[in-house]
Amino acid sequence: MKKLILFFLLLNINLIAQDKNCASSIRLEKFLADNPISIEKRNQLENEINSFIYSNKSNATIPVVVHIVYKNSFENISDAQIHSQIDVLNKDYTRTNSDIINTPSDFIPIVSDMQLNFCLATQDPNGNPTNGIIRKYTNKSSFDLYSDSIFYDSLGGSTAWNTKKYLNIWVCNINNEYIGWGQFPSGGNINTDGVVINFEHFGTTGTALPPYNLGRTTTHEIGHWFNLFHLWGDNLCGNDYVNDTPEQEQANYGCKNHPFVSCGNNGDMFMNFMDYTNDECMNSFTEGQKNRVWATINNYRLGLLTSDGCNSISLGNSDIGILKILNPIENDSLCSSSIYPKIIIQNLGNTPISSFIIKYSINNGSQLEQSWSGYLNPGEIDTVLIFEIQSELYLNTLKIILESPNNSLDINSLNN
Repeated sequence: MKKLILFFLLLNINLIAQDKNCASSIRLEKFLADNPISIEKRNQLENEINSFIYSNKSNATIPVVVHIVYKNSFENISDAQIHSQIDVLNKDYTRTNSDIINTPSDFIPIVSDMQLNFCLATQDPNGNPTNGIIRKYTNKSSFDLYSDSIFYDSLGGSTAWNTKKYLNIWVCNINNEYIGWGQFPSGGNINTDGVVINFEHFGTTGTALPPYNLGRTTTHEIGHWFNLFHLWGDNLCGNDYVNDTPEQEQANYGCKNHPFVSCGNNGDMFMNFMDYTNDECMNSFTEGQKNRVWATINNYRLGLLTSDGCNSISLGNSDIGILKILNPIENDSLCSSSIYPKIIIQNLGNTPISSFIIKYSINNGSQLEQSWSGYLNPGEIDTVLIFEIQSELYLNTLKIILESPNNSLDINSLNN
């Protein structure tokens, strides 16, 4: 069996000042330079993809969580802008986009429906209902290509949800000429696995600026996340490891007229989503790219197919959950042995809650109980003060559990 071997480090990219630059291959190159042991992992994945035969492709829906990391209200883009991007992805990856009529006739035999859909997550990793959108204020003016700060709460970014089960997309202000990047499989840390997009090139409304205002930057970067390379292989007449895409000399910018010939081909496929042309000039993936994407899913991103992220939660009568412990603060040092815990709770069910039991203990000691009574409508939150508890010297661990909402069984103990 023929094996495909890639020799990393990948490339020396000579970037010219252009309107659009994707940083996916640059981050991959840096990661492999810093982590040479991963070169073999990438080679192994390429061999597996090259030898993989998958004949039973069927539509799959990928759960998405969008992290909006903003410093000002302009960067804090609207829900409508986020939904417009998901709509673009669903059209581009199922070839139901209206501009497929612009595909040149000689490419029609090779273009393809990728058979992939996307949903904003309706269920978070803990089984709680969600709208799939996380908003995080940051004190950082922008995020750098070579920094991982966008991926961590503690560094001014937003920590990823389980990257094996969700496609994480970070939308922020990127501080250089790059408008986005996607992490290749086995091409970075598991906690940074996802796609980063500049807030001015996400979706089709709001802050989206032409000529990259039709959501195709995200379509492109997700292609890298699924292991698709640029058509020119980031080299002069390079290799993108897809057999049916014409070999081309370099990136295409703006809008071209077909045929635009290079490398002895019959015309570059500049309307392919993995080129650099303007959003309005992109419209296609190929059958070969589809096969590579599905081989990647089945060899590296299989967890997406079993994720519950797109499964709606049937809310029961009684579901009380803890959103946050306000006091004591984690890793805090106290001068007094007396602790007065404070928590934020939420009614996560679909009927009002009038009572529940709070059980709490320190260092797995004697469990204390406190009753709560009141009236909490579905979705409402409340701050609850818990009675005094005595701590010990040195390290202490506080445990709080909510039970018996409305004197009944809580339907989701994972958030208790």
